[in-house]
Amino acid sequence: MSKLTFKQRTRSEIVKSAADYKAVFIDYDYLIFSEDFKIKPYYIISANADNYPHLTGVNSLLPSAQTFFDKCIDGSLEESDFDFASKNRSESDVKGPKTLLQSNELDTASAVLVQLVLRRSRGADKFDTVVQGDVAKFCELFPDYQEWF
Repeated sequence: MSKLTFKQRTRSEIVKSAADYKAVFIDYDYLIFSEDFKIKPYYIISANADNYPHLTGVNSLLPSAQTFFDKCIDGSLEESDFDFASKNRSESDVKGPKTLLQSNELDTASAVLVQLVLRRSRGADKFDTVVQGDVAKFCELFPDYQEWF
């Protein structure tokens, strides 16, 4: 019985996890509501295939993040397609994204209680699944948004 190398195990996990990432994040949009949010009462979040390589912690050697993800989904990702080198730059240096994370750590001092999480299929008009919380309370506070359900 041969033992897998760290890189082989990493490849295997990245490929397995791509399907879960797609099924949970790419295929859906989420509405996150909290009475404690300071700027807006809710946010609609979604993920894209090009977010996936960053989340794996490896450095893709492929021409695009989409190519990396596609190879993960179809199982054709090879060990030569990635390495463990650091690019020595932060996510904000690359894209300047809006993120819930600051300096790659959750800021627990500003954490809030989330009262409602809804889900809809990507591209759908209405949220049809309650992941967490009470829709009635949300509708009571924000009656204009009832058309979303």
